[in-house]
Amino acid sequence: MHLLAMVMLFLAPFPSFAATSDRYHIHGFSKDGKIFVMEVFGESDAILGGHATYYFVDVHKDAFLKGTPISHRAGEGADEDLRTIRAKAGQAADARLRAIGGLLPGEVLASQTRMQDKNLANSLVFKTPYLYSYPGTGRRTNFIELSAFDAQATGNNFFNEQCRGYILMANDVVVHEDMAQLPKGRGCPIDYFVREVVMNRETNDMVVIIEHLTTGTEGKDRNFLIQPAGKAFDE
Repeated sequence: MHLLAMVMLFLAPFPSFAATSDRYHIHGFSKDGKIFVMEVFGESDAILGGHATYYFVDVHKDAFLKGTPISHRAGEGADEDLRTIRAKAGQAADARLRAIGGLLPGEVLASQTRMQDKNLANSLVFKTPYLYSYPGTGRRTNFIELSAFDAQATGNNFFNEQCRGYILMANDVVVHEDMAQLPKGRGCPIDYFVREVVMNRETNDMVVIIEHLTTGTEGKDRNFLIQPAGKAFDE
């Protein structure tokens, strides 16, 4: 079990529209292709308040960089709007961003939401763009598949629910498998959804963004994980 399978607070609730309503911004990959950077921000429930977090992911080690994530959280009753919260998080992350030495934009290879018709919640199938294929002979099909299983929470499970872990496969290779006991920071996920696949244009390394639902005091919270997933087919 890798560190990157731990919780990343994310987006809005499942159709009940309560609890969290987060968004994310993909900053991209480091020039050497090792680091993926993404910001998560939004207004959570009344207790948590607004927040913004920068995640720095080593895509080869499937781990956060030491000293990260970097966050700013307003807290209950704080007089800070979301723009101010994001600005403070950005200031806190600035030294780390400058140390990386610039970022290259990621390429979104495939994306879906729960609101779309006829989507497949646990998979994404897509072609590697011809532009990135070498020696230019392919447009090969990539398969991202997620399966969930019953697991035990080591963190919060206030509602005594059946928690779920996941196994992720990329092009028939297992890139992540949860242990029976989930990381404490993830709480008690009850559902998973493959949201998006982002690729490094220079190296073909893929990152999968996985949505998962937990139950909060005001409804279903939508949270996200960043999962490195190996390389897209390049021939």
